[in-house]
Amino acid sequence: MALEWASSADRHSIAHEDAIHALLHFVYEEREFEAPRPPATVAADLFIGPQRSAVAPLLEVMLERRPPSGLWVFHVMPLRPKFRDRMNAALIARKEKP
Repeated sequence: MALEWASSADRHSIAHEDAIHALLHFVYEEREFEAPRPPATVAADLFIGPQRSAVAPLLEVMLERRPPSGLWVFHVMPLRPKFRDRMNAALIARKEKP
């Protein structure tokens, strides 16, 4: 699987190794979580996961899947409240389903 990085993924100075760790050990994943933002034509996926350090905050990582087996990471930063709330609401809803 090819992993490519947009310059925007480095905006918050998160090491690529921490972003990869978050992707491999995610606690929440939401495929196609929002409509594509032009010029993109593919809906992005959201991953929330830990950094390599257990005391570091969770990360939000956004990427586009590029067939046949590529991933383009364009956003990495510490988890914001709006995505923490989104994750918690989704996890609660899953638990409430019979």
